This record gives sequence, structure tokens and C-alpha cells, in this order.
Amino acid sequence: MECNKIYQYIVFDISDQEVEKHLSKCPHCNELNTRVNNTMSVLDQNYEASDALINKILLRKKKISIPRVRKLSLSMYAQFATVILIAVFLGIVLGKNADAKLLTNKVPEKSKSLIEFREAHHLIIEPSAFQFF
Repeated sequence: MECNKIYQYIVFDISDQEVEKHLSKCPHCNELNTRVNNTMSVLDQNYEASDALINKILLRKKKISIPRVRKLSLSMYAQFATVILIAVFLGIVLGKNADAKLLTNKVPEKSKSLIEFREAHHLIIEPSAFQFF
């Protein structure tokens, strides 16, 4: 058997004839088995703590402060909602009052007539040769 499989048998305290043979031949696995058994035997023992130790631990426990989670109050939610409403209102007002002519490119009448002439006669002109001024 491989050591990895033996490790699982040792940890889960499964006894098998092949495991016993491997433990007798492999010092590493045998040492691991001994450690696990020693640890488990310590956990099985009961220890009694003195009253002084218990009181000391309880006093330390009282001194530990748990940080409080800061919760958002109703006024904070109202402030967030107000800021969002003002931003939406300003966006609407500024959008209505914006000059749409500044956003569109103005094409002179002379250029419009040239474009219509090209389209009517299916003329293809390179974009670099024909510029609008």
C-alpha cells in the first residue's frame, strides 16, 4: 500500500491487516500513527479547571469589545434619495435647455447641393478629395 492511503487509514482509525504490515515496515507511517494515537488519548482525558482560572477567563472575556456595525439610519437613506432626485432633475433641465444645433454638424448649402448631385448621378468621389468647408 502507498503511504497516502495509509495516512487516511491512520487518521480515520481504520485497522486492516495490510495497514498493520505497512506500519511495521514504514517508520514514517508508524511515527504518524503514534502521534495520532497520543493526540487522541490526550483529548479523551478530562481536566478540571480551578475557580481562579475560570474567573480570570471570564474577566478577560468581559474586556473584549465587539466592534459595532454602523447601520444606516432613515435620514441617511433620505439624503441619498434627495441627491439622486436632484441629479435626475438637473439632468432633465440641462437636457431640455441644451442647444441641439451645437451637437449637430452644420453642412453649408453649397455642400448639400454637391452631395445631392453626386447621389443623383451615382458619382463616387474619394473622401479625402472632397472636403467640406
